[in-house]
Amino acid sequence: MTRDLTRAGAHGIRPFLHCRTPLSIDALHSIQRFRGSLGLGMLCVASNDEHYVSQWGKSRFDEMYTRHGLETIWGWAPESGLLPCSVYLRHCALAAERLGPVAHASFLDETYLCDRTTTIREYLAQHPEVLSTEPPEPLKERYGG
Repeated sequence: MTRDLTRAGAHGIRPFLHCRTPLSIDALHSIQRFRGSLGLGMLCVASNDEHYVSQWGKSRFDEMYTRHGLETIWGWAPESGLLPCSVYLRHCALAAERLGPVAHASFLDETYLCDRTTTIREYLAQHPEVLSTEPPEPLKERYGG
């Protein structure tokens, strides 16, 4: 996922990073936006548990994940059956749609589930309720689309 930071300013990056701590963030000096102009941006990429622990500490890993029975953030095998969080998937799909047809198609057809074979488009076709389900009240402002 790329994120356009042109309007965020320096203060806008810290909250973005804080709520996405499992991700590895690669800085980009400029990105080509889908509408043609260049802008400052960053790329969120898959990471690993060791990177998370080195960046945020083992105690935070244990507090955020281990105490809830999760031994890994990134170590899920394709056959694990791990599925996307419906509220967050809806949020991402709506955001990609707002970027225009090229970005939307790219998100749907080039993003895969943990099984590494099912595209988001295929998953949403099997689970159309994801796009019609409103987020729970505490998440409405953040994931309301």
